[in-house]
Amino acid sequence: MGERMEFQAKRYGEFSVAKLLEHNAEFLGENVQRDTFFRDDDEIIWRIREEGGACMLSHEHKHSGHSSEKFRVREVHESVVSADEVSQLLAKHGVLTTVVKTRKRFHLPLALVTIDEVEQLGSFTKLRAENEEGLRTTMLLLDWHDDDLMTESYLTLMQKQCQSKCVQLAMRWHDRIGELTFGICSGILTALGLLVGMAVSMAQSTNAKLAVIAAIITIAVADSGSDAFGVYMQRRGERGVSRATALRYAFSTLVGKFGFPLTFVVPIALLPLNIGVWVDIAWGLVALSILSTEQAIVARQSICKTACRNIGLAVAIIVFSAIAGAAVDKIFT
Repeated sequence: MGERMEFQAKRYGEFSVAKLLEHNAEFLGENVQRDTFFRDDDEIIWRIREEGGACMLSHEHKHSGHSSEKFRVREVHESVVSADEVSQLLAKHGVLTTVVKTRKRFHLPLALVTIDEVEQLGSFTKLRAENEEGLRTTMLLLDWHDDDLMTESYLTLMQKQCQSKCVQLAMRWHDRIGELTFGICSGILTALGLLVGMAVSMAQSTNAKLAVIAAIITIAVADSGSDAFGVYMQRRGERGVSRATALRYAFSTLVGKFGFPLTFVVPIALLPLNIGVWVDIAWGLVALSILSTEQAIVARQSICKTACRNIGLAVAIIVFSAIAGAAVDKIFT
Protein backbone atom coordinates (compact mmCIF):
# COMPACT_ATOMS: atom_id res chain seq x y z
CA MET A 1 0.00 0.00 0.00
CA GLY A 2 1.04 3.62 -0.45
CA GLU A 3 3.57 4.87 -2.97
CA ARG A 4 6.74 3.27 -4.25
CA MET A 5 9.21 3.41 -7.11
CA GLU A 6 9.84 0.29 -9.14
CA PHE A 7 12.64 -0.54 -11.57
CA GLN A 8 11.61 -3.40 -13.86
CA ALA A 9 13.24 -5.55 -16.51
CA LYS A 10 11.20 -8.07 -18.48
CA ARG A 11 11.89 -10.65 -21.16
CA TYR A 12 9.88 -13.15 -23.16
CA GLY A 13 9.80 -16.77 -22.06
CA GLU A 14 9.97 -18.67 -18.78
CA PHE A 15 13.35 -18.39 -17.07
CA SER A 16 14.84 -21.62 -15.73
CA VAL A 17 13.67 -22.26 -12.18
CA ALA A 18 16.69 -24.52 -11.68
CA LYS A 19 19.02 -21.59 -12.42
CA LEU A 20 17.16 -19.41 -9.94
CA LEU A 21 17.52 -22.06 -7.26
CA GLU A 22 21.23 -22.37 -8.06
CA HIS A 23 21.51 -18.74 -6.93
CA ASN A 24 19.63 -19.56 -3.70
CA ALA A 25 16.42 -17.87 -4.80
CA GLU A 26 13.60 -18.33 -2.30
CA PHE A 27 10.32 -19.56 -3.77
CA LEU A 28 7.51 -17.38 -2.39
CA GLY A 29 4.55 -19.17 -3.93
CA GLU A 30 2.25 -19.28 -6.94
CA ASN A 31 -1.11 -17.62 -7.43
CA VAL A 32 -3.50 -16.19 -10.00
CA GLN A 33 -3.82 -12.45 -10.61
CA ARG A 34 -6.62 -10.79 -12.52
CA ASP A 35 -5.82 -7.23 -13.62
CA THR A 36 -8.66 -5.06 -14.90
CA PHE A 37 -7.50 -1.82 -16.56
CA PHE A 38 -9.61 1.33 -16.75
CA ARG A 39 -9.64 3.56 -19.76
CA ASP A 40 -6.44 5.54 -19.25
CA ASP A 41 -4.94 8.81 -20.48
CA ASP A 42 -1.43 9.52 -21.75
CA GLU A 43 0.11 9.90 -18.29
CA ILE A 44 -1.72 7.61 -15.85
CA ILE A 45 -2.73 3.95 -15.97
CA TRP A 46 -5.47 2.75 -13.58
CA ARG A 47 -5.76 -0.91 -12.61
CA ILE A 48 -7.68 -3.16 -10.22
CA ARG A 49 -5.83 -6.32 -9.24
CA GLU A 50 -7.78 -9.24 -7.77
CA GLU A 51 -5.57 -11.70 -5.93
CA GLY A 52 -6.35 -14.14 -3.15
CA GLY A 53 -9.79 -12.66 -2.57
CA ALA A 54 -8.50 -9.09 -2.12
CA CYS A 55 -8.79 -6.15 -4.53
CA MET A 56 -6.06 -3.54 -4.96
CA LEU A 57 -6.54 -0.28 -6.83
CA SER A 58 -3.36 1.19 -8.30
CA HIS A 59 -2.39 3.94 -10.67
CA GLU A 60 1.05 4.49 -12.08
CA HIS A 61 2.68 7.45 -13.79
CA LYS A 62 4.68 6.83 -16.95
CA HIS A 63 8.25 8.06 -16.78
CA SER A 64 10.63 8.85 -19.63
CA GLY A 65 14.24 9.90 -20.08
CA HIS A 66 15.70 6.95 -18.19
CA SER A 67 19.32 5.96 -18.79
CA SER A 68 18.23 2.62 -20.24
CA GLU A 69 15.36 2.44 -22.68
CA LYS A 70 15.01 -1.23 -21.83
CA PHE A 71 13.99 -0.55 -18.22
CA ARG A 72 10.56 0.39 -17.02
CA VAL A 73 10.56 2.87 -14.16
CA ARG A 74 7.22 3.23 -12.40
CA GLU A 75 5.86 5.34 -9.61
CA VAL A 76 3.06 3.20 -8.23
CA HIS A 77 0.24 4.27 -5.89
CA GLU A 78 -1.80 1.48 -4.30
CA SER A 79 -4.78 1.15 -1.97
CA VAL A 80 -7.12 -1.64 -0.91
CA VAL A 81 -10.71 -1.35 -2.19
CA SER A 82 -13.90 -3.26 -1.48
CA ALA A 83 -15.93 -5.27 -3.98
CA ASP A 84 -18.61 -2.54 -3.99
CA GLU A 85 -16.00 0.11 -4.80
CA VAL A 86 -14.68 -2.06 -7.63
CA SER A 87 -18.17 -2.35 -9.15
CA GLN A 88 -18.70 1.41 -8.92
CA LEU A 89 -15.33 2.19 -10.55
CA LEU A 90 -15.90 -0.23 -13.41
CA ALA A 91 -19.39 1.12 -14.02
CA LYS A 92 -18.11 4.71 -14.03
CA HIS A 93 -14.95 4.35 -16.14
CA GLY A 94 -15.51 1.25 -18.25
CA VAL A 95 -13.03 -1.56 -18.89
CA LEU A 96 -10.11 -1.12 -21.25
CA THR A 97 -8.92 -4.72 -21.08
CA THR A 98 -8.37 -7.57 -18.63
CA VAL A 99 -5.13 -9.50 -18.10
CA VAL A 100 -5.19 -12.83 -16.27
CA LYS A 101 -1.93 -14.51 -15.31
CA THR A 102 -0.54 -17.27 -13.15
CA ARG A 103 2.47 -15.86 -11.31
CA LYS A 104 5.35 -17.63 -9.57
CA ARG A 105 7.46 -15.47 -7.24
CA PHE A 106 11.10 -15.91 -6.27
CA HIS A 107 13.16 -13.69 -3.97
CA LEU A 108 16.80 -12.80 -4.61
CA PRO A 109 18.81 -10.45 -2.35
CA LEU A 110 18.30 -7.36 -4.50
CA ALA A 111 15.23 -8.12 -6.60
CA LEU A 112 11.98 -10.00 -6.88
CA VAL A 113 11.75 -12.45 -9.80
CA THR A 114 8.33 -13.34 -11.19
CA ILE A 115 7.53 -15.92 -13.85
CA ASP A 116 4.16 -15.21 -15.48
CA GLU A 117 1.97 -17.36 -17.69
CA VAL A 118 -0.40 -14.80 -19.22
CA GLU A 119 -3.63 -15.77 -20.97
CA GLN A 120 -3.49 -14.92 -24.68
CA LEU A 121 0.13 -13.68 -24.44
CA GLY A 122 2.34 -16.54 -23.26
CA SER A 123 5.23 -16.77 -20.78
CA PHE A 124 7.35 -13.91 -19.41
CA THR A 125 9.96 -13.40 -16.69
CA LYS A 126 10.25 -10.11 -14.82
CA LEU A 127 12.75 -8.60 -12.40
CA ARG A 128 11.66 -5.88 -9.99
CA ALA A 129 14.02 -3.88 -7.78
CA GLU A 130 13.93 -0.73 -5.69
CA ASN A 131 16.76 0.92 -7.64
CA GLU A 132 18.73 0.61 -10.86
CA GLU A 133 21.81 -0.75 -9.12
CA GLY A 134 19.86 -3.67 -7.67
CA LEU A 135 18.31 -4.38 -11.05
CA ARG A 136 21.68 -4.26 -12.84
CA THR A 137 23.32 -6.52 -10.26
CA THR A 138 20.54 -9.10 -10.55
CA MET A 139 20.68 -9.01 -14.34
CA LEU A 140 24.40 -9.68 -14.19
CA LEU A 141 23.82 -12.55 -11.75
CA LEU A 142 21.27 -14.17 -14.07
CA ASP A 143 23.26 -13.37 -17.25
CA TRP A 144 20.60 -11.06 -18.67
CA HIS A 145 21.56 -8.47 -21.28
CA ASP A 146 19.84 -5.32 -22.48
CA ASP A 147 19.18 -6.91 -25.86
CA ASP A 148 17.14 -9.64 -24.15
CA LEU A 149 14.70 -7.18 -22.61
CA MET A 150 11.34 -5.81 -23.69
CA THR A 151 9.59 -2.64 -22.58
CA GLU A 152 5.97 -3.32 -23.50
CA SER A 153 3.55 -3.86 -20.62
CA TYR A 154 0.95 -6.62 -20.64
CA LEU A 155 -1.64 -3.91 -21.24
CA THR A 156 0.17 -2.73 -24.36
CA LEU A 157 0.62 -6.28 -25.65
CA MET A 158 -3.07 -7.04 -25.18
CA GLN A 159 -4.06 -3.88 -27.02
CA LYS A 160 -1.72 -4.69 -29.91
CA GLN A 161 -3.39 -8.04 -30.40
CA CYS A 162 -6.56 -6.44 -31.79
CA GLN A 163 -8.53 -9.47 -30.70
CA SER A 164 -11.27 -10.69 -32.98
CA LYS A 165 -14.88 -10.57 -31.88
CA CYS A 166 -14.80 -14.35 -31.46
CA VAL A 167 -11.90 -14.14 -29.00
CA GLN A 168 -13.47 -11.23 -27.13
CA LEU A 169 -16.72 -13.19 -26.80
CA ALA A 170 -14.85 -16.25 -25.54
CA MET A 171 -12.96 -14.14 -22.99
CA ARG A 172 -16.19 -12.59 -21.68
CA TRP A 173 -17.78 -16.05 -21.49
CA HIS A 174 -14.70 -17.34 -19.66
CA ASP A 175 -14.88 -14.46 -17.19
CA ARG A 176 -18.46 -15.34 -16.30
CA ILE A 177 -18.44 -19.15 -16.15
CA GLY A 178 -14.76 -20.03 -15.90
CA GLU A 179 -15.05 -21.02 -12.25
CA LEU A 180 -18.06 -23.22 -13.04
CA THR A 181 -16.19 -25.25 -15.66
CA PHE A 182 -14.83 -27.91 -13.30
CA GLY A 183 -18.23 -28.56 -11.78
CA ILE A 184 -20.03 -28.64 -15.14
CA CYS A 185 -17.52 -30.99 -16.80
CA SER A 186 -17.38 -33.29 -13.79
CA GLY A 187 -21.17 -33.28 -13.54
CA ILE A 188 -21.58 -34.16 -17.22
CA LEU A 189 -19.17 -37.09 -17.10
CA THR A 190 -20.50 -38.43 -13.80
CA ALA A 191 -24.14 -38.20 -14.86
CA LEU A 192 -23.56 -39.71 -18.31
CA GLY A 193 -21.55 -42.61 -16.92
CA LEU A 194 -24.18 -43.28 -14.28
CA LEU A 195 -27.24 -43.15 -16.51
CA VAL A 196 -25.67 -45.25 -19.29
CA GLY A 197 -24.47 -47.89 -16.85
CA MET A 198 -27.83 -48.07 -15.10
CA ALA A 199 -29.83 -48.01 -18.33
CA VAL A 200 -27.89 -51.01 -19.64
CA SER A 201 -28.05 -53.01 -16.41
CA MET A 202 -31.76 -52.27 -15.81
CA ALA A 203 -33.00 -52.36 -19.40
CA GLN A 204 -35.57 -55.07 -18.63
CA SER A 205 -36.79 -53.56 -15.37
CA THR A 206 -40.19 -51.91 -15.25
CA ASN A 207 -38.87 -49.36 -12.76
CA ALA A 208 -35.71 -48.57 -14.72
CA LYS A 209 -36.71 -45.01 -15.64
CA LEU A 210 -37.61 -44.08 -12.07
CA ALA A 211 -34.39 -45.64 -10.75
CA VAL A 212 -32.25 -43.73 -13.25
CA ILE A 213 -33.94 -40.41 -12.41
CA ALA A 214 -33.52 -41.02 -8.69
CA ALA A 215 -29.86 -41.94 -9.17
CA ILE A 216 -29.12 -38.79 -11.21
CA ILE A 217 -30.72 -36.53 -8.59
CA THR A 218 -28.97 -38.35 -5.75
CA ILE A 219 -25.57 -38.17 -7.39
CA ALA A 220 -26.12 -34.49 -8.23
CA VAL A 221 -26.69 -33.74 -4.54
CA ALA A 222 -24.09 -36.03 -2.98
CA ASP A 223 -21.30 -35.69 -5.53
CA SER A 224 -21.60 -31.90 -5.85
CA GLY A 225 -21.45 -31.50 -2.08
CA SER A 226 -18.42 -33.75 -1.66
CA ASP A 227 -16.52 -32.15 -4.54
CA ALA A 228 -17.31 -28.65 -3.30
CA PHE A 229 -15.97 -29.55 0.13
CA GLY A 230 -12.85 -31.07 -1.47
CA VAL A 231 -12.23 -27.95 -3.55
CA TYR A 232 -12.66 -25.77 -0.46
CA MET A 233 -10.12 -27.80 1.51
CA GLN A 234 -7.67 -27.78 -1.41
CA ARG A 235 -7.90 -24.00 -1.84
CA ARG A 236 -7.55 -23.36 1.86
CA GLY A 237 -4.38 -25.43 1.79
CA GLU A 238 -2.80 -23.17 -0.85
CA ARG A 239 -0.60 -20.33 0.28
CA GLY A 240 -2.15 -16.87 0.04
CA VAL A 241 -5.73 -18.04 -0.65
CA SER A 242 -8.30 -16.43 1.62
CA ARG A 243 -11.34 -18.15 3.10
CA ALA A 244 -13.63 -16.03 0.89
CA THR A 245 -11.81 -17.14 -2.26
CA ALA A 246 -11.91 -20.80 -1.21
CA LEU A 247 -15.65 -20.51 -0.55
CA ARG A 248 -16.19 -18.88 -3.96
CA TYR A 249 -14.51 -21.77 -5.77
CA ALA A 250 -16.38 -24.31 -3.65
CA PHE A 251 -19.70 -22.61 -4.42
CA SER A 252 -18.90 -22.56 -8.14
CA THR A 253 -18.18 -26.29 -8.03
CA LEU A 254 -21.41 -26.92 -6.14
CA VAL A 255 -23.50 -24.91 -8.60
CA GLY A 256 -21.91 -26.40 -11.71
CA LYS A 257 -22.01 -30.00 -10.56
CA PHE A 258 -25.46 -29.83 -9.00
CA GLY A 259 -27.28 -27.73 -11.60
CA PHE A 260 -26.13 -29.15 -14.92
CA PRO A 261 -26.71 -32.88 -14.25
CA LEU A 262 -30.34 -32.12 -13.44
CA THR A 263 -30.85 -31.20 -17.11
CA PHE A 264 -30.35 -34.90 -17.91
CA VAL A 265 -33.51 -35.74 -15.96
CA VAL A 266 -35.81 -34.05 -18.49
CA PRO A 267 -35.22 -36.37 -21.51
CA ILE A 268 -35.38 -39.44 -19.27
CA ALA A 269 -38.67 -38.31 -17.76
CA LEU A 270 -40.34 -37.32 -21.06
CA LEU A 271 -39.03 -39.96 -23.45
CA PRO A 272 -38.66 -43.75 -23.50
CA LEU A 273 -35.55 -44.71 -21.55
CA ASN A 274 -33.43 -45.83 -24.50
CA ILE A 275 -34.21 -42.67 -26.49
CA GLY A 276 -33.75 -40.40 -23.46
CA VAL A 277 -30.29 -41.86 -22.85
CA TRP A 278 -29.20 -41.10 -26.42
CA VAL A 279 -30.59 -37.55 -26.16
CA ASP A 280 -28.66 -37.04 -22.92
CA ILE A 281 -25.45 -38.36 -24.49
CA ALA A 282 -25.83 -35.96 -27.41
CA TRP A 283 -26.59 -33.03 -25.08
CA GLY A 284 -23.63 -33.82 -22.85
CA LEU A 285 -21.20 -34.06 -25.77
CA VAL A 286 -22.48 -30.78 -27.22
CA ALA A 287 -21.98 -29.03 -23.88
CA LEU A 288 -18.46 -30.45 -23.57
CA SER A 289 -17.67 -29.28 -27.10
CA ILE A 290 -18.77 -25.73 -26.27
CA LEU A 291 -16.68 -25.64 -23.09
CA SER A 292 -13.67 -27.14 -24.91
CA THR A 293 -13.91 -24.55 -27.67
CA GLU A 294 -14.08 -21.68 -25.19
CA GLN A 295 -11.09 -22.96 -23.22
CA ALA A 296 -9.04 -23.57 -26.36
CA ILE A 297 -9.62 -19.99 -27.55
CA VAL A 298 -8.66 -18.51 -24.18
CA ALA A 299 -5.54 -20.70 -23.90
CA ARG A 300 -4.60 -20.15 -27.57
CA GLN A 301 -4.68 -23.88 -28.27
CA SER A 302 -6.01 -25.89 -31.18
CA ILE A 303 -9.81 -26.02 -30.92
CA CYS A 304 -9.95 -29.31 -32.84
CA LYS A 305 -7.33 -31.06 -30.70
CA THR A 306 -8.78 -29.79 -27.43
CA ALA A 307 -12.35 -30.73 -28.34
CA CYS A 308 -11.36 -34.14 -29.71
CA ARG A 309 -9.32 -34.94 -26.60
CA ASN A 310 -12.14 -34.02 -24.23
CA ILE A 311 -14.86 -35.68 -26.28
CA GLY A 312 -12.68 -38.80 -26.59
CA LEU A 313 -12.37 -38.97 -22.81
CA ALA A 314 -16.14 -38.58 -22.42
CA VAL A 315 -16.84 -41.33 -24.96
CA ALA A 316 -14.38 -43.64 -23.20
CA ILE A 317 -16.17 -43.09 -19.88
CA ILE A 318 -19.55 -43.77 -21.52
CA VAL A 319 -18.29 -46.97 -23.18
CA PHE A 320 -16.73 -48.32 -19.98
CA SER A 321 -19.90 -47.46 -18.06
CA ALA A 322 -21.98 -49.40 -20.61
CA ILE A 323 -19.61 -52.36 -20.31
CA ALA A 324 -19.83 -52.23 -16.52
CA GLY A 325 -23.63 -52.06 -16.66
CA ALA A 326 -23.80 -55.03 -19.04
CA ALA A 327 -21.47 -57.01 -16.76
CA VAL A 328 -23.64 -56.31 -13.73
CA ASP A 329 -26.75 -57.35 -15.65
CA LYS A 330 -25.13 -60.60 -16.77
CA ILE A 331 -23.73 -61.52 -13.36
CA PHE A 332 -26.76 -60.77 -11.20
CA THR A 333 -29.67 -61.76 -13.46
